[in-house]
Amino acid sequence: MNLLALLVVTVLAVHVVGDGYTGHSISLDHKTRNVEHDAAIFEAQVKILGPKELKRFVQFGLTDGMRILDLGCGPGFMAEQLLIHFPNSHVTCVDIDEGLLEYNRKRHENWITSGRLTVLHEWANDTKLPSESFDFVLSRLLFQHLRSTNLVDPVCKEVYRLLKPGGLFVVVDSDQFFSDLVEPNFDPMQRVERIFFELKEGDTTRPKSDNSSGRKLFTDLKRNGFENVESEVVLAHSDEHGFECVLPVT
Repeated sequence: MNLLALLVVTVLAVHVVGDGYTGHSISLDHKTRNVEHDAAIFEAQVKILGPKELKRFVQFGLTDGMRILDLGCGPGFMAEQLLIHFPNSHVTCVDIDEGLLEYNRKRHENWITSGRLTVLHEWANDTKLPSESFDFVLSRLLFQHLRSTNLVDPVCKEVYRLLKPGGLFVVVDSDQFFSDLVEPNFDPMQRVERIFFELKEGDTTRPKSDNSSGRKLFTDLKRNGFENVESEVVLAHSDEHGFECVLPVT
């Protein structure tokens, strides 16, 4: 049996104009969260898809020495890869999940001490960071959580404010349509997938997730004034990585 997991990558060039935008916020209950479990899922995602994503980032225009913002950074596994592969770049991590940020700080204490990594507890739509201060903004698996609270446009406007003229914004998000691809057709596996997504919808410790977010990114970005928008699909295939390795990513 083959299983595909999807990340949709969207990139754009930005010419920054106008003022920043501050929208409303949401509150999350982290008391019942298992941060170690969540971090393990993020780590599996980056382990499988990170190398492919990094290749795309370079093709899109990411170069060593750029100032990078990881918006919705979580435990910081992708930020870690960026720091390793771009040794002259500084990375700023922003997230509202204090549990994952604490994990991030502990794991990457040396990067923080060296001055190459900054970890901030701020809202993605109101980062309080200076305008035109980043060459490259990355948002991984964040937009799917923004739609239920109408924060997609406010976050886009905030990124637009933060980017230098000509800066790059890359959004990586998932889409259930591709996650359901199984060959040969195996109905029990598809039922498991449906149950999984239903459980995610009912999890009150997390923001509600839009499982069709990936297909909406292009329109989101064009609507908010970004130019030269492109989209690509990055796949994790069970024949390439092993079934047990791919399943946690879906």
